[in-house]
Amino acid sequence: MAENVAHTEKQVRSRLTNTRGGDAMASSADILFENEFVGDTYKEVPQDKQNAYQKHYTATEEKKKKSAQISAVKAMNEKPGTTSTALMDRKDVYKSKVSGAPLQFNQGPLDPVAEKANLVEKKRKIFFDSGDRDTDTYPDASDFVISCGRIFHNVKSMRLVSLEFPNVVKAIDTLKNNQLYWINIEDDSLDPPYPVYTATVSPGSYSLTTLQTELTTEMAIPFRKDGQVYSDGTFPIHHLFVVTVNLETNYVGFTSLVAQPCGQNPITTTGGSTLISLTQNNHGYVNGQLIYILGVVGILGGLQASDINGSYNITVIEEYRFTFNILVVATSTVTGGGTLVKTGREAPFQFLFGENLYPLADIIGFPVEYSSITIEQTDPITSNTKNITGIITGEDETTIVCPDHRILPGDRVNLVNVHVTPSIYQNEKYNGILTVYSVPSPDVFTIRYGTQHVSDISTAFVRTQTFQMYYPGHGFNRSVDITQIGPNLVQITTLFPHGFISTSTVLLRQTNSVPNVDGFYNVILIPNSLDTFAIQSSYLSNPLSIVTPGFSGILTSDQIFYLTNVTSLGGFTTSDLNNVPFTVRDVIDENNFTFSGIYGFSQFAQTGGGSGIRINSKIHGWRGTQSNNDTGSLYKPVRMSGDNYAFMCCPGLNSDSISNSGPVEDI
Repeated sequence: MAENVAHTEKQVRSRLTNTRGGDAMASSADILFENEFVGDTYKEVPQDKQNAYQKHYTATEEKKKKSAQISAVKAMNEKPGTTSTALMDRKDVYKSKVSGAPLQFNQGPLDPVAEKANLVEKKRKIFFDSGDRDTDTYPDASDFVISCGRIFHNVKSMRLVSLEFPNVVKAIDTLKNNQLYWINIEDDSLDPPYPVYTATVSPGSYSLTTLQTELTTEMAIPFRKDGQVYSDGTFPIHHLFVVTVNLETNYVGFTSLVAQPCGQNPITTTGGSTLISLTQNNHGYVNGQLIYILGVVGILGGLQASDINGSYNITVIEEYRFTFNILVVATSTVTGGGTLVKTGREAPFQFLFGENLYPLADIIGFPVEYSSITIEQTDPITSNTKNITGIITGEDETTIVCPDHRILPGDRVNLVNVHVTPSIYQNEKYNGILTVYSVPSPDVFTIRYGTQHVSDISTAFVRTQTFQMYYPGHGFNRSVDITQIGPNLVQITTLFPHGFISTSTVLLRQTNSVPNVDGFYNVILIPNSLDTFAIQSSYLSNPLSIVTPGFSGILTSDQIFYLTNVTSLGGFTTSDLNNVPFTVRDVIDENNFTFSGIYGFSQFAQTGGGSGIRINSKIHGWRGTQSNNDTGSLYKPVRMSGDNYAFMCCPGLNSDSISNSGPVEDI
C-alpha cells in the first residue's frame, strides 16, 4: 500500500554532474536512460492513441472474441457430470468452446474416491513474454492468447504478481548519439588547417566489447591529412585507433597512432630474458620514446603474441634496430612475429564533442565538450566594470572618459546610469548596449551615437564582456615588433619563444602596424632565433608591405578557446561562461592574459570561477590518448543499457496498489 508523504526537507537534486557548472541538470543521455517512456510499437494502433484505444476495445467483433475466450476458460474449470468417461483434453475443450461447437459431458455423480481425496494446494509462477506470441494472429502486444507450456488441472485462482516493460530504445541511435568528431595536431599546415574527421556508429544496443570493435572499424575509415596527397606524391594512410575498454572500471580510451610496417619476422626474443629486439629500417625513433607494437602473431620463444603487442619505451641501438623489455621471460632465442607487425607512435588529437551534433560522448562516459586540460588555479577569472568620469557630446560621436578601460574598437559595452539627450535607453535599437567606435587612448573611447546634453553621470559605469585570466604557463603568445626586412617579407618578434617548425602556420590578429598584417601565414623560420620568424604574401601581385612598424598583436594557431566547469561570477551565468567561444585579447605576461566573450555583460567586478576549470584551444587539450578519466578519476559511467534492460517492474500490480507519489528522480 502506497502513501503520499509530504516532505519538508531540503529539495534533493539529481546526482548527475552538470559539466557547465552551477545547479545540476540532466543531460540528454541522462534523460534518455533515466526516465524515458517507450512509445507504442503495436502495428494496428493509429497515431491518436486515446481514440484508437477506445475504438479497439469497444469494437463488437473484439467483444465477441473475448466472450468466447472467457466461456472456454470457465468450461475448462467446470466439474464433469460423470466419471465413466475421461475428461476431454483441455486443448480440445478450449478449441470447441472458441469455435462455438457445443461440448457434451455425461452427467452423473463424482467418483467417491475423488470426492474423499485430500486436496493439496500448489502455487506456481508462470512467465509470459509478449515476444513469444503469434504476431500474425495477435499483432497487439497487449492483447493475445498464448500457451502456458503445459496443462494445469483444477486451477483455483490466478493472480498477476509482476509486470515488466522492456526498454526497447537503442542505446546508440541515428540523430541522437552516434557521431564522433576529432582533429589532428599534424594538420596545422593544411589549408584550411585542422579539418574535422567524423565516424558514424551503427545504431544498436552494444556491449562494451562489441562497441570497442565497432569504434575501431569506423574510426579507421577516414584518411589522415584530410585525404590530400603528400608533396612527394605519396598517398595518405588511414587513421589507426587503438580502443581500450575495461568492463570492471568503465574505462574507455582512444589512442591515435601513425604506424609503419616492419617487414617479415622482425621480432627476436632472448632466451631467459625479457629483452625483445625489433628490426625496422629507418624507424626514426629516439631513445626513450614510447612506441606501440602491433600485429605480432604466433608463439615466439614461449611467448604469446599478447605478451609482446603493447606499448613500450624503447632503447635505440641503430637506425634500423631498437630493443624493449616485456613482463614475461622468453624460454628460448628465436626470430619471428609474422608479416603484419607494425610499430607506431602516438599522434595527438582532440575530440570535438562540445558543439557538434549527436555526439557519442555520454554513452562512453566522456564529457560533452572539446578535449581539454585542467587549470590548476582556483578562482582564476576576473570580470570587469569601469567607472565613467566624463562624457563629451557630439553630433555623430560621443566621447566617454573611462580610466584604464581596456576596451578595444568593436567591443560591445553596456552603459549604465548614463543620462544624456537623446537617451540611449529609449532607443530600442540600442537600449544602453553600443559598439565601441574608436579608442583614442587607454582612458577614452567613443561610440557612434550623437548626443546634445549630459544630465547626470555621477553613478555611471561600463559593463563589459572582457575578463582577465591568471593561468601560469598559459601558452598564448603575442608580437612585440613588426618590421619590414625585405620585399614581400615582414619579420615578427614574439614575447616568448614561438616554438614553430618549418611547416607551421600562424594566425595574426590585432596587429597595429600600418597597414596591419592580420591573417593566416606560413611560417618562415629565422636561423638561430627562437623568438623571431618571417611572413610573406603568397600573391606576388599583392606583396606584403608595411609603412609604419608595429609593436602589438596576438599570435597562435587560433585565438579561440573554450572553458568548462566555470561557476557564475560578476553577473555572468554559467551558460555565458561554459562551452562558448572566447577570444584572446591581449597577452600581459606568461601568467596572465585578457579575453572577451559574446554572451552577457558584467554586473560588477569580481574574481572567481571556482576550481577545476578546464580549457580547450588549438594549444590546449592535445593528447595521443583521450580517455574518460584523463583527470585520474572517471568522469561518468559507461551507458550500454539497451534491449535487455528492465525499465520498470511492478510487483503485485493492481488498482489498489497504485497511487501518485509525484515526480521520481534517478529511476
